[in-house]
Amino acid sequence: MFVQAAPPPAPAVPAPAASAYVTIAAKDIDLVLLKAKRSETAVVRYQIFLKTDVDQSAAEAAPCAWRVRAYVQRTLCFSSMTGMLSCADPISQELPEAETGAAAATDFDLCGLEFTGVRDAQDRLKAGLVSGAAARFDEDYRLKLRPILVAAGVQARRVAP
Repeated sequence: MFVQAAPPPAPAVPAPAASAYVTIAAKDIDLVLLKAKRSETAVVRYQIFLKTDVDQSAAEAAPCAWRVRAYVQRTLCFSSMTGMLSCADPISQELPEAETGAAAATDFDLCGLEFTGVRDAQDRLKAGLVSGAAARFDEDYRLKLRPILVAAGVQARRVAP
C-alpha cells in the first residue's frame, strides 16, 4: 500500500503590478498663427503628469517596489472656421524628476498605489513640479514648439489670457 504525500503548498501569488497616471499641472497657451496673409487660431495644451508603477515580488516579506516618473506633454490643436477643434498627437517627454523606492510589505494587499511610501514619493514630486510648471511650459514653447513654427514660415502670436 502506497501513502501519498500531501501536495506542496502553492507559491505565494504576488499582488498584480499597479500603474496610474495623474495630471498635476496643466496650462493652455492660445495662439494666432499667421502665414501668407492667412491666419488661424491654435492652442497648445500642456500638462505635467506622474506615472506611478508599483510591484511586489512573490518572495515572502518581499519589498513593495515603486517608481514615480514625471512627464511633460504638449498637444497642438487648431480651431477651424466651423469652431471644430482638431489636435495633433500628443508629444510626451520624460522629465529628470523621478523617485524610486522599496519597503517591506508582509501582506500582499498592502503593496499598491495607496502604499505610504508610494504616496509620499508622489507628494514630494508633485510639490517640486507644480511650483515650476508654468515656467517649464513657457520654456518648452520657446525652445521646442516655436522653432518648428518659425521653420514652417509661420508667425505665432500669443493671445493674452
